Amino acid sequence: MEGAAHTDRRRTGAHHEHVANELRTAISDKCFEPGDRLPSERRLAERFGVSRATIVSALNVLRGEGLIESRRGAGSWVRQHP
Repeated sequence: MEGAAHTDRRRTGAHHEHVANELRTAISDKCFEPGDRLPSERRLAERFGVSRATIVSALNVLRGEGLIESRRGAGSWVRQHP
């Protein structure tokens, strides 16, 4: 059973990395401009066919990279870059 849980975590990790990569590309390709609000976690989860937890993990990656900023209950926006 422990091996199965580890495999599930690896799949979830791969999913959140995929979502982060897709959003990173959309930001760099100017699909989302600085100041633009990203779709809600629920909509992103539907779009990518993953759980909200996976979206939260992906957004945490982008936040850590300084690409987005978030406010609880208000959403996430693409950060202004100098």
